[in-house]
This record gives sequence, structure tokens and C-alpha cells, in this order.
Amino acid sequence: MFVDGLTLPIFSESMFPERVAEILDPRMGHEEHQVCAEVWTQRYIVPLIALGLSCTVESPRDRPGMKDVCAKLSALRDDFLERHHDD
Repeated sequence: MFVDGLTLPIFSESMFPERVAEILDPRMGHEEHQVCAEVWTQRYIVPLIALGLSCTVESPRDRPGMKDVCAKLSALRDDFLERHHDD
């Protein structure tokens, strides 16, 4: 799908964060939640993509350690579950 040196991380980074909705699978969203889509995107999706991009930087030294990645993922999950435990 990508040519001329374009990769998924490069493409994603070029869209991030202003055009993040354009790189998401449209089937991820649920129609009943579209009212809150922007808040949901900013609170959860943008940090997830930022974390993913940080894991794909060229130099392994500049990538976060897996303990940090797990901690960030856990914090996002915990925040999500805390806010949506009654949904």
C-alpha cells in the first residue's frame, strides 16, 4: 500500500494529531457514541496513537521501555473503565 519510502508510522505521524480521525478504521466508532466522538478521540485514541508512534521511532534507544508502555496503557484503560463502568 505504501510506496516511495512511505511507511505506516510516517503516514500516521504526518496525520497526527490534527487529522487522526482520517487514519482510524471508521468501523471503530459506534453511532450511539458519535456525540462524544471528539472527546473520546482526544482522551483515548490520540494518546494511544502517540504511544504507538513513540514505539516506532527509528532508534531503539529513543523508544519507551515496555514497562513504561504497559504503565501508559494501563493508565488509559483504568481511566476508560472508571469513566464508563456504568455504560
